[in-house]
Amino acid sequence: MTAAFHASRDKAHLLVFTDWRQLPSVTDAVQVAGWLWQGVNVWHKTTSRPRPNAFRSDAEYVVWATKGPLGKQDYKTAVYPPGVMKASPPRDRVHTTQKPVEVMEWLCGLLPSGSTICDPFMGSGSTLVAARNLGHRTIGVDLSQQFCDHAVGRLKDHAR
Repeated sequence: MTAAFHASRDKAHLLVFTDWRQLPSVTDAVQVAGWLWQGVNVWHKTTSRPRPNAFRSDAEYVVWATKGPLGKQDYKTAVYPPGVMKASPPRDRVHTTQKPVEVMEWLCGLLPSGSTICDPFMGSGSTLVAARNLGHRTIGVDLSQQFCDHAVGRLKDHAR
């Protein structure tokens, strides 16, 4: 979180997926690193693994923070995305934590067109596809050559 903070411009956005177990430590880590915590949004999955005699784990949480305050808002051009997105996980997943492009478009929609979006854990490339669909520039990073190759192929398949 600290490295991302130092590498980001003022007013940059940070969005981190987590589940209920790590939510407290993620929000703490975000704030300790210097980010200004803006809230938590919910991706409501339509499927999940059942838990006998327990609540279904059918949600992931998106911790949202910015590098400094957002500043003065122009209410005439502001966007008002919902705080909850309901979408099914991809059926043809190639990565265990792969997100649907629809969910990533919901999140990338917060930013003005032409923003640069960096995904330091790009996995299958869903964020890169969504960002490009919305007119953003992208930077994707992953330690796995397999996932880098997959993301490049996916971006070529979704060429405009």
